Amino acid sequence: MREFDYFIERGSVEPQVTDYYGTLFEGRLLFSYGVYLDVRIKLGFGDRHQIDVWRYTFHAGITGTDDRTIFQYDNAHAYTQEGHPDPHHKHRFDPVTGKEITPPEWIGEANRPTLRSVLVELERWCLDHRHLLER
Repeated sequence: MREFDYFIERGSVEPQVTDYYGTLFEGRLLFSYGVYLDVRIKLGFGDRHQIDVWRYTFHAGITGTDDRTIFQYDNAHAYTQEGHPDPHHKHRFDPVTGKEITPPEWIGEANRPTLRSVLVELERWCLDHRHLLER
């Protein structure tokens, strides 16, 4: 995360619980204009006894009278009704109204996000939507 020191104003992602099943990392990173990223990652051992990401949620938003979501990646639940073959998906929100764009976008296990890729996307979103943040 050091590569994003210029972008992250404060906050951290730290290990919270370690048990037989793995380690949970959680935290909130704060950026300019009230933009934040809530991170929740559960690591455990995969099939080949290698560390693997079991569950994740990356929730980007803007604080205010009513917090507004920017986007959210997670694999906490499946969208079989929409035909998603696995639970890896992205919730998208209209940047002006804050309303969710449905259905969620399937991203697939092969394209599941990393903390780095989410920080790159959030930085790009902030640059592209500066006019909405400078109110």
